[in-house]
Amino acid sequence: MYTAVVLLSLMSCVTTCIGVALALWLRESARAIATGIGFSTGIMVLISVLELIPEGTAALGVCPMLGDAAAGAVLVWAANIVLPHTHLVEEKGVVDHAIIRSTYLVVFGLILHDVPEGFAMANAYVALPSLAC
Repeated sequence: MYTAVVLLSLMSCVTTCIGVALALWLRESARAIATGIGFSTGIMVLISVLELIPEGTAALGVCPMLGDAAAGAVLVWAANIVLPHTHLVEEKGVVDHAIIRSTYLVVFGLILHDVPEGFAMANAYVALPSLAC
């Protein structure tokens, strides 16, 4: 029964690696990277607005869902203030510090996103396997 959850999480890992490979392939083009970030943002906003917010509202009510969404936004905002000032490696030949800042924000946002996503995906599958697919 749990094999499907593990396989779906591995598929998520593989597709993330494909995205990383694509970004590395396009790394010389700031325009292509900005387009990719915008496209990814559009997908995440669409999923949030059309799927996650309505389901959260139905399950919890408007006020608790808005509180949870606000808490998540505050957490990412705080990460934006704290984390971009600490670089994990020295960037060489990169002039545009705004791109570096955006990159760190996206990376840490994804890290913060992956744990609850995995938790939600596994629980959805355990509760009703058709939810996780």
